[in-house]
Parts: sequence; C-alpha cells; structure tokens
Amino acid sequence: MFNGTSGKLNHGDSVTVEFVIQINPDAVGAPSPMNNQATTGGIPTNGSGTPLENPNTGVPYVAGEVTDVSDSGTMTESTNPGQPGDMMTPDDPTPVIIPSIDVAKQVTALVKAVSGIPGNYDVSYTMILKNTGNVDLRNLQLRDNLQTQFGSAFVSISGQPAISASTATTNPTLNGAYTGGSDNMFNGSSGVLKPGQTITVTLKVQVNPNAVGVVLPMNNQVTVIGAATDVNGLPILDPATSQPLTATDVSDSGTTPDGTNPGEPGDTGGPDDPTPLQVPSIDVVKSVVSLTKLPNSNYNVRYRLKVKNTGNTVLESITLVDDIATQLGSAYVSVSQAPMIIIANTSAATTPTLGSFPINVFNGTSGKLNHGDSVTVEFVIQINPDAVGAPSPMNNQATTGGIPTNGSGTPLENPNTGVPYVAGEVTDVSDSGTMTESTNPGQPGDMMTPDDPTPVIIPSIDVAKQVTALVKAASGIPGNYDVSYTMVLKNTGNVDLRNLQLRDNLQTQFGSAFVSISGQPAISASTATTNPTLNGAYTGGSDNMFNGTSGVLKPGQTITVTLKVQVNPNAVGVVLPMNNQVTVIGAATDVNGAPLLDPISGQPLTATDVSDSGTTPDGTNPGEPGDTTTPNDPTPLQAPSILVVKSVVTSTKLASSNYDVRYRLRVGNTGNTILENLTLIDDISSASQLGSSYVTLKSGPSIVAFAGTPVLPIAGSFPINIFNGSSGLLKPGDAVEIEFVVEVNPDAIGAPNPMDNQAIVSGIPTNGTGIPLINPNTGQPYVIGQVTDDSDSGTIIESTNPGAPGDTPGSHDDPTPLELPSIDIAKSLINVTDALSQIPGNKDVTFRFIIQNSGNKDLTGIDLIDPIRNELVQVWVGITNMPTIQGSTATINPGLNGGFDGHLQPNMFNGSSGLLKPGETITVELTVQINPNATAPSYPALTNQATAVGDAMLLNGNVVMVSDVSDDGINPQGNNPNYPGDTGGTNEPTPLIVPAISVVKYVVDYLNPLSNAPSHYDVLMNIGIKNIGNVSLANIRLMDTMELSKYIGPYFFGIAPGTPPIILNSTATVNPTINVSYNGRVSNPGIFNGTTGLLAPGQELTIQLRVEIDASSSMIPDSLWNRATAIGDASRSNGVVYTIPGTNTPISTLDNSDAGTNHESTNPTEPEDKGTAQDNTLIEVLGTVGDFVWNDLNGNGIQDIGEPGLPNIPVILYDCSTNTPIRNTYNCGMGNFI
Repeated sequence: MFNGTSGKLNHGDSVTVEFVIQINPDAVGAPSPMNNQATTGGIPTNGSGTPLENPNTGVPYVAGEVTDVSDSGTMTESTNPGQPGDMMTPDDPTPVIIPSIDVAKQVTALVKAVSGIPGNYDVSYTMILKNTGNVDLRNLQLRDNLQTQFGSAFVSISGQPAISASTATTNPTLNGAYTGGSDNMFNGSSGVLKPGQTITVTLKVQVNPNAVGVVLPMNNQVTVIGAATDVNGLPILDPATSQPLTATDVSDSGTTPDGTNPGEPGDTGGPDDPTPLQVPSIDVVKSVVSLTKLPNSNYNVRYRLKVKNTGNTVLESITLVDDIATQLGSAYVSVSQAPMIIIANTSAATTPTLGSFPINVFNGTSGKLNHGDSVTVEFVIQINPDAVGAPSPMNNQATTGGIPTNGSGTPLENPNTGVPYVAGEVTDVSDSGTMTESTNPGQPGDMMTPDDPTPVIIPSIDVAKQVTALVKAASGIPGNYDVSYTMVLKNTGNVDLRNLQLRDNLQTQFGSAFVSISGQPAISASTATTNPTLNGAYTGGSDNMFNGTSGVLKPGQTITVTLKVQVNPNAVGVVLPMNNQVTVIGAATDVNGAPLLDPISGQPLTATDVSDSGTTPDGTNPGEPGDTTTPNDPTPLQAPSILVVKSVVTSTKLASSNYDVRYRLRVGNTGNTILENLTLIDDISSASQLGSSYVTLKSGPSIVAFAGTPVLPIAGSFPINIFNGSSGLLKPGDAVEIEFVVEVNPDAIGAPNPMDNQAIVSGIPTNGTGIPLINPNTGQPYVIGQVTDDSDSGTIIESTNPGAPGDTPGSHDDPTPLELPSIDIAKSLINVTDALSQIPGNKDVTFRFIIQNSGNKDLTGIDLIDPIRNELVQVWVGITNMPTIQGSTATINPGLNGGFDGHLQPNMFNGSSGLLKPGETITVELTVQINPNATAPSYPALTNQATAVGDAMLLNGNVVMVSDVSDDGINPQGNNPNYPGDTGGTNEPTPLIVPAISVVKYVVDYLNPLSNAPSHYDVLMNIGIKNIGNVSLANIRLMDTMELSKYIGPYFFGIAPGTPPIILNSTATVNPTINVSYNGRVSNPGIFNGTTGLLAPGQELTIQLRVEIDASSSMIPDSLWNRATAIGDASRSNGVVYTIPGTNTPISTLDNSDAGTNHESTNPTEPEDKGTAQDNTLIEVLGTVGDFVWNDLNGNGIQDIGEPGLPNIPVILYDCSTNTPIRNTYNCGMGNFI
C-alpha cells in the first residue's frame, strides 16, 4: 500500500488506511473462511535516516527485520478479543463473512389440467436456489403464497414440491402437505447449503386463468431464507446486534439465481422481477353437415369446422390441418369441393388464407385472432365407406394452431421452452360438434371429452346376383336344369348391420318355370363377424333365406350365398327372359350392437337393396347380362347346351399285333340358344388319353351324317382338332356325325389301362348373327370352352347310354373304353450242343418261348401248349430239360405242368393260374434231345409251333379266351424279320436248324522221309469230314496246327516236300478249296481256304496229307498225338448262310476229330481209345532199342531192309538182375554203345 521508501513514524505515531474491493464469495474455488492479513514494517533510525545497529546481527537494520502481520480488530497492542476471527492471538487473520442466497423462478410447462376441468391448466414451475455468500446456510425455507398472489385463479397444488437437482451438502426435507398458502415448501429445520451449492425445486399448480376477478398479468414470486452458520453448524452472529445472521431473497423471473435474467418474461432489468403467467389457447370443432349417396355407392360428405381463440393472448399465423385422406384411409376417394370460408360465421381480426387441400385448410402463415375471434370453414369429399381396409368407425379430426404474439407479430415466450413460441406449440384437435369450449354432449361420436373425432355414420348394404352354373338337373328330369345362383351381400356403409334378411320370391318371379329348391341356401364365403343363421327350409317363396335375427356384417364385410334352383325353362307359360331379383335388409347398430337411431325420427336405421345382375354389389356391373346401367338390374337366365357321344365301330388286329380302331362321334345342340364356332377336340394321342398306345392316324375324321339344317364346320388339324373351331352353326336340335380310324398298340410301354378316350365338344352361344351371348358364369361374352360336353360312351345323345361299353349307371360322360384282350408268343431255337447223353451225333436243342400280354386287359389262366414230340417225331429222342420260367415280369407266374411230355400232355403250364397284365412277359425255355440225321438219307424240313392262351374279363363281366400261335423269333408282337423261319408273316413256325459236323483222323502209313533227312520219317494221314446235321454246311474250315506243343510240337518238321493236302474222295455238293499255303503251323493252320465248300446233310469228304517227323531229338517221347478241328456254317441248300438275327454272325458248328475212321462213333478199337468221340490220333515214334536203334517203319520189331540204324540215341543201361540203372550213354548207329 506504501511505496516502502518513505514515511516516518515517531514513537506512538499511527496511520489509518481504508480501501474497497469487489469479491465473488461463491466463486468456484473461493477460500472458506475468506481470511486476509496485511504485513507492515520499518527501518529503525537515529531520526535522521541513519539505521541503528541490529543487536541480533551486529550490523545496521535493513528492511524486513522490524515487521508485524495484522490482527483482526481495531486495537493495536491488543489481541482484540471477540473480534471476527479472534483466536486469542495478536496476529489473527481478518475474515469476510457474507451470508447470501438467491432464487430464480420459471414457468417450464403449461398444459391443460389433468383434472379435465375445461379452461383449467396445470402450470409447472422450476425454482433454483443458490448460496451466493461465503458461509454455510442451514434450516432452509421456501415460501410461495400462491393463494394470495393468484387469488381466484389459484385452484390447487396439482404436483407437490420436489427436488429435481441438487449440489447441497444436505437437501432440506420437503413438506409433503404444501398447500400453496403461507406455508413452507421445506420443513424449515433442515438442509445444509454451502457457498456455491444449488437446489432445484419443481412445483405443479392448477390454475383457472379465466376465473372471475383475476388480475392480468398473473405474476408470482417465491421467497427463500437460510440461517448463516460456521463450518461446525454454529450460528454466525451479527457483530453489532449479536443476533444470528440470515440470508433471504425473492425470486427473479428466469433460470439464473444470481443474475437479472435479461430477456426473460417479465424482465425489467432488476434481480427480483416477478414471474408472469400467460395462457394462449385455441379451440376447433368439426361436424358433418350433409351426406349424399352417389351412383357408384360412394358418398359426398360435407364437413364444417369452427376455429376460435379461447386464450388470453393474440394468436397469429393460424393453421388448420385436416389430413383427411390419411385418416379415412382407403375410404377416401377425392375432394369434391375445396374448403371455403363461411364469411357469415367468421369474426377474425384477419381472415386466414386458404392452403393446399387435402391436409392444409389454411396456408399457416396468415390470419390473426384476438381473444374470442373465430373462423368457420366448409368442404366436401367423396368417400367409399366399405373400401377394403376402410377404418371403422370412420372418424376424422382436424388440428388447428396459432402463434401467441404481442399483437404486433412478435411471438411471446413459450414457458415450456423458454424461447419464443413457434408454430405447433399452441394447438387443438377438433371435437365432434358445433360448440367450442364444450365437450359437445350428445353429438355423434361423443365420448364426453373435448377432443372426440367426428364420425361419418352411413348405414348401407348392396347385393349382386349372378348365375354361376347351369347343368342338367340332378333329378334326371329331361329338359330340367339346376341353376346355381351366387349372391354377394356387402356392407357398403360404415356401421355394423345386424339381423340380416335375404328374400327371393322365385315362385312368383319364375312362375311355371320354377320347379323346386334343389340346393338350400349356403354361405360359401364370408368375411362377416358373425354369419346369419340359414333357414334350412327355404321354399323359394316369400320366406327369408336367413332366420332374420342373426348376423353381424361390419363395414366392408361380405357374405356370399349360393342357392341351387331346379327350373324347367320350356314350361308352358314361361315368360322370357327369365329375370330374377333378391332383396337384402340389415339393421344398423353401433359396435356394441345397440340400434342406431335416425336423429330426426328417432326410429332405428336400416339398410336395404334389391340385387343388380353381376358380381359386384356396390356398382352398376356394366356389361353384365341384363345390364341397363343402373345398380338394380334383374338377373336373366339363358340355357345353352351341347352334347356328344362316342363309340367304337370296329377294331381290326394287324400283323404287328396293333389294331386299327374306327371311332364314331355324334354332336347335338340340346340347348335353347344358337351355337356357333364349333370345336370338337379329341386329343387321342395325348398321355391323358391313349398315350403311348397311340400309333398313328389311319383315316382322318369326316362327317358321315347330320340332322336338321346345320352349317357344317370345317375340318381341323387332327389329332386334337376335328373341327377348326371357327366355323359351323347348330340350331337347337341340329346334329352331326363324324368317323375316323387310328392304329393303336394296346400293350405299349406306359399304355393306359383302361384305354379310355373322350372327346370334348364346344360351341359359342350367340344371338344368331355371330355376337356371343353373355356367360352367366363369368359375366363376360361366351368364348370357346364355356359351353362344352365330354363325350359319353354310346350312340344316343340326351341319354346315359345304359349298357354301352364303360357305362356307369346314371352318368352321361363315361369315357369310351377300348377293350383289346390279346396275347402273343414268339419261339426261337437258341442253342444246339452235343447231347448230354454223349450219344455220338445226337444234339440237345434249347427252345425259348416269349409270351406277352399284347392287349390292354389282364390275362389269367395262362397256358403254353407245344406238341413238340409230335412235330419233331422223325428226329425225336427225348426231353433233356423240362420247361422252366427263365424270366418274367408277370404279376403272378403260372404254375408249371410237371407231366409235360410234348405229346399226350403238351401243356407246359397247368392252365388255371398266372396273372399277366398288359405288356408283361414270361420267358420259358425247353431243351430236347434229337438225332438230326435219324431220317438219313432223307432230311425233311422240320418245324415246330407253340400256342399261348389266356383268359380276359371284359367290363361287362364276360370272360373271353385269347390265343396266339408262335412266330419264329424273339419278338412276340413282330414278324421277326431275318429269323430262319421268316417269310413276312407273324405266325410262322420255328424251323429245326441243327447244324452238325463230324471229323475223324487216322494214320494210313509210316514212310521214309521224302527229304532223306537222317532220324526223320514221314507219316501219311487221312482226315474224314461229314455233315451229320439236318441242314447244309457252307464255308468248310479244317484246322490242323501240328506244331502245337500239345500235338506233335517240336518234332513236327513240316509237310513232306511236294505233298500238299489232297481230297481223296468226296460226295460234297461243292468241295472246299485246298489252301496251298497250308504248313501245319500257327502261321497257316487252315487246310481249306475257309470260304468254300457246301456239304448237304449226309455228305462227306476225305483229305490226305503227308507230314515229316524229326525223331532225332534225345527228348522225343514214345508216342505223339494229333487232332484236327472242322467248322461249318449252317446254310440253306443254295449255300446262303443262316445268321443270327440282327447280326451278320453265321450259325456255325464245330467238331474236334476222333481217332478212327467212323463218324458218329467213338471208334473203340483205335489204339489207346478213351471212349469219347474226340480222342487224339496216335502217331507212333518209330524206333526200337536192342543192340542198336533203327526206324522200325512197319512196327514188326525187326530191322528190315530199308530201316537204317539211328545214331546218337540216348540209352540208359540197366543191371537186369536188379533192374537198376548202370549208366547213361549213346549208340553209334552201328550197334555199339559209346
């Protein structure tokens, strides 16, 4: 405070100084207690500026060595007892004690009172208390005498005080019974609020701002009080009065306790402005002025709205929003008349400008309503009250709003937001009625609230009636028809309908044409909440189809009722057209079932309608039969009819086992209208008809007869279209007949069973000039396929054709069956082998029989008959293997006959069993032994046939037997081309073709080798070949591979030089050609060229060949062996070879030679014969060991002239007494051993 270099105080002198500073005792971080001390000092001198000596240091005093810190008080040289901050020391700091509190109050919400009292509001206040001093405050009080400040406007405390936020050390305890009078909101003895701490209190008050005697503006202030204490809770006393210090404040309007809240409502620039209360309010009501039904069953609805300023402020920028299209949903159709202001009923300071409707009735930026001003508006919309998804009830509300201002366009502050009002904050939704500031009791839709939606109440019902089916009467009375009607009832209003009635006086309307009710009323479809109870005894007179006391049909719901009536449209006295209408009635009720009353007459409301011809209840059904463009046209009845019958005229079996079938169809107009554009469809080849059994069209459809004076239709593209579908005219009673022929395969894979067929006829009913009549079933002009008939099996139209094939009693649409019981059999010779009996020349022959059900009827009692012994008696030996079933697809196989002998018992099956369905097969094999040349020297051509038999039951119950004799081959149904017995027919016997060849081989002589090679010799051999079968053999092959190790092997030297094979003798028709290159080796083993030669049965030939043997090998055995093989191809006598069908492979026979000279013998006397017919031929090794070795050419054991010795022959010498080997050695060729 001083500059530190000036001033002089003599003993006892003093200086007093004062200064002022500004502090913020509740600043963040402010010290507590808020103490302060000053420090003073001086330099002791001699009075003339010379410092004295400091005894503590021994040097002159300097600054800072004589000092003092301040003591709290006013007395120097004292401890200032009792002064603030006194701690009984002379240096106590000086404290600043500021007890201070502030409060702000704000309106935070303004809503209509929960109590529901009209005109009352619930006001939410928020009060913020803050300790703005620097000492603790306790025992807090918060007082708001609302009763006094608001006077008559005060109603009640609607929400007790509550602490919504707090930083207090200890919150005060609330007074839960605060009344809004002079009482404290706290209990007054609690709470600790330290410097800077705050408490936020909320309070909700119900007021009536329009109460009598209220002074505007409605201002209000709250008072807060707190007791100052030290940190220990002890009261701080006033130093002057010694009374406890307190802090108090009255509220400022706003949210900041320690400020002036500039700009807040009621602000005057001071810190204690009262909080004002302003109540802007707007009200709107809406009513239906009128309803007008339109031809399409829609309605024009005229609405009226009244908007009024019911608050205490000016309202500007008036809005009126009616999103009627959204609210009415699918019921909304269009705006029929845009909104218009009814000037006579409007008293606005400034009338609002109209907006874009629907939605905005006003543009939202115009209009000014002073307190009590109002505006009235009307508009018209079209609605469909029963549209799908239409709301029920069909309520609507508009929303109005305005911005509270000071009257010159400046918005007031919104107490709910604390900022100026904007659009949408002061609003109201409409109440149903005409009075604002009212709940409009008794008005439509009234629920005793001020915001009830405005309903549109429209009791309405509509009905449409249609002929949905017209068929010949189930009663079977000729000329009568059963007419099926469908009636669709619909609630086309928007209120419930109950106690439904449906009346149709058919007896009166149809007169003599009415016969009976052939099908009682039935509800076939319904969306009704509750279906009406049906009258099960409806007679078709004046009675009701319902019981009249039931049913709940809500808006948009429908009930579909069907009714079947038998009529005689040709009855005497019938008036044409036969028109008819039904009447429907329903009682209007609310959702609880209470009757709705007419507001004028007080009588229950009902809805009624008479039917319109068609399917749409709520329309005029344009184009429907009988339509005159009105919504109540009677439903007419017309009866077009066409019939067709179909029959099988003939069926002829073909060589392929297929059939040619001739069909006949008769078409007649049996109705009462002209029919044009005739179609006759017979999709005979389709999978649903003859399917895979259909083969081809043999003779196209042609008209063979007609009755009346028809315009004959033009032929179409068949199969399928017999007529072209765009020609022909039949008057009632006209008829035409058509025939065609098709080929079928009744047992084709996948063929239907039964093999039914139907044609479909159709015609378009017209007015006779080509214009189609309206189809009562569709409501559209007739098209092809709507007046049709499926053919009935038979020949008479307008009949059920009893007794006709496929007839079912009472039916007039029986398919025409094609019954073709058939069986087929093929027989083939599949194998020829040497007989198991081993009798030379005999053969085992295996036959295969394939039986097939080639018809379309099941076959039972299957039998297979083959007198094979009788037919092959000339060559017959016996049965090798009895008949066996080798393969089968039969449902049940037939039982075999164990006594079959091919003679007296030719039946292979027992004849009383088996089930063979169409297409199924049974394969049987039989093996017999024959001697093919038993009749030599004559060889008759032998054939054999079997017969297959089966029983079929026809649809009429008759049993027929079918049979077939076998064809040579494997296909039961074909002519088996290229099989041996084939001549182009289908029942050709199987020829007995048993090719057989025999070959024998024998040594004629042993000779000296023509080659003169030492230790070699020649062997002369003959080979005999004979046809021992019953057919010729061609392409004779003779194979003799001598070099094979199993035969002569390495000892074969070759064919003797200059001696090719020769035919010694022959009875052959054609001798085979010798292969001049034959060498007896693998490289060329064929003696013949293999493509020549023809041997008739019994013919034979002999071939001679000379071979050279090399006997010089030391390993040569005692004996050598050899065998030839002969092969021939079965052929006709002209040499044409029999082949396996389907291939070019010849049917061949083979034989390996037997040692000997006799065919068909085992040649038992031949050397080393083994008893078979295929023994190898022995070739002896000619050499005898004695004193020397020689070629013993004649085998006599004597070395004759011309039999030279053989040298270098290995010899084993034995001891003859012990028969043990002594040594191995060789001879020298001169009789000496080496």
